[in-house]
Amino acid sequence: MLVARNLRVTTDGFRNLPEEGPALLVCRYFHYLYDPAVLLEMLPRRPHLVISLTRLRGTWPRAIASSTASLLEWPAGGAGLEARPAIRAGAALLERGEMVAVFPEGAPTIDPAGSRKPAVDAYLPFGGGFLTMAALAQRRTGGRVPMFPVGFKYVRDREGWTVRVRIGTPAYLGLRTHRRALLEEFSARVQALST
Repeated sequence: MLVARNLRVTTDGFRNLPEEGPALLVCRYFHYLYDPAVLLEMLPRRPHLVISLTRLRGTWPRAIASSTASLLEWPAGGAGLEARPAIRAGAALLERGEMVAVFPEGAPTIDPAGSRKPAVDAYLPFGGGFLTMAALAQRRTGGRVPMFPVGFKYVRDREGWTVRVRIGTPAYLGLRTHRRALLEEFSARVQALST
């Protein structure tokens, strides 16, 4: 309902996604509410969204968010060491052949708590938790986890938001994959898909 009322959405590259088996979506983080809503509404399979509890203040908000995430099987964590539970939970979902969506910038452009980005078209450096998640799942299953870059492009006019979601072709972790190079590659691919 949120998507239908407030957004006009176009999609591209959704055929790149597998009909079954693990899939790790590595997404741009533009809008704190609409990005997850669009993924939940538009994807052909229900994704498990990795969420951060870091910016929630107070015991009750964190407890409610954590309980809700647990019910939905959304890996929840925070920054630094607090990210470990979310990474392990995401890896377990990938092992089960599920689709998991991550936002490695860690903070959206449009954020009611205030954006950490200096401009609307700026990006934050990607965190490497999604690479650890994929590596854990691959180590436990012996299979490969496809990682898909996902771009969001928002345009606002008098009638509201138009959103274009583009999904690129997958990349894979290899035995000799250089982590920093892969992070830079994914950041560049997500940015290109968001133009």
